[in-house]
This record gives sequence, C-alpha cells and structure tokens, in this order.
Amino acid sequence: MTVYEPCANFRRLPDSAPSGPEVAKRLSVRDKLLVKHCAVKSMAEGERYLRITSKTVIENKHLVASLRTVLETGAGDLEQRDDRDG
Repeated sequence: MTVYEPCANFRRLPDSAPSGPEVAKRLSVRDKLLVKHCAVKSMAEGERYLRITSKTVIENKHLVASLRTVLETGAGDLEQRDDRDG
C-alpha cells in the first residue's frame, strides 16, 4: 500500500482492492472502524473512494494497519476476527 501526503480526506482504492463499500464493511466488522465509502456520491468512480477522518496518532496507526490488512487479504473472510471480539 502506498501512503500519499494528504491534501483531502478522500482516498482512492487501488484497482486490485475490493470496492469502497466492501472495504468499509470489512473495517467495520473486523476492527470496529467507521469509514465512509463514496459509492453514493456523484463523483467519477465513487465506488473506488473512501472518506477517512484524521484522528489521534495511535488511532491513525490502527486505521492504516487495519486498512493494509483488508487490502492485502482482498476477498478475505469477514468472519475472521481477532480476540478483541470476545
């Protein structure tokens, strides 16, 4: 995953990644993270974009690590959850 210097809070997903709605769903289910997908926005390729809000340094590191995992696993199983879910 390439991290670019931010100039806005919209980020385009790589072509090889799942769609924005799918990535947002996986982040929510796996890591309890809320990011918005842009599939319903009137913008070109809206389904390829996420809207991400900056938080604390620790929260941002967690988001980047979780996003990297979701993008690297591609069509990974949503049922795989870590021990934080009990």
